[in-house]
Amino acid sequence: MRIPQQRRLVVTVPKEHNYKIPEGRYVAKIHKVTRVPRPGCPDCGELLRIMFVLQVAGKEQFTNLAKAEIPLNLEHGSDLRRVLGRLLGRDQLSALSGGEVDLSSLVGRTADVEVEHIRTSHSDEYDFPFVLVTDIQSAGTWVNVESKDDSQ
Repeated sequence: MRIPQQRRLVVTVPKEHNYKIPEGRYVAKIHKVTRVPRPGCPDCGELLRIMFVLQVAGKEQFTNLAKAEIPLNLEHGSDLRRVLGRLLGRDQLSALSGGEVDLSSLVGRTADVEVEHIRTSHSDEYDFPFVLVTDIQSAGTWVNVESKDDSQ
């Protein structure tokens, strides 16, 4: 009697989320955009939280995440207006003057981001530092950053 060979049972393991991002500059894709209240001050206006998926060398098996939080204010000179000018282009932002912009349209856009570690008096209590996107530029602004660092 011949025993049938058992078939392999293969399933895909979803990528784990990784927030342990080294400081530096990365190519990123906007993953999610949400409105959130300001912590500790619900009457101070809302923040726009932009979650990015970063391309981190050596950590390709993870979904590498970092966030930026920007006051939800599009007045001239505001941080959000400057960021949108870089991501959408100043001409497109000008074309929206007096109208509305759907911020969810940012999802899927590529950008260059700079990540820093925020240190607080409680930093020692955590396994890894608080990671925050501190600069957002249009895609290709910091081209080949890694090779510049390698040449030093």
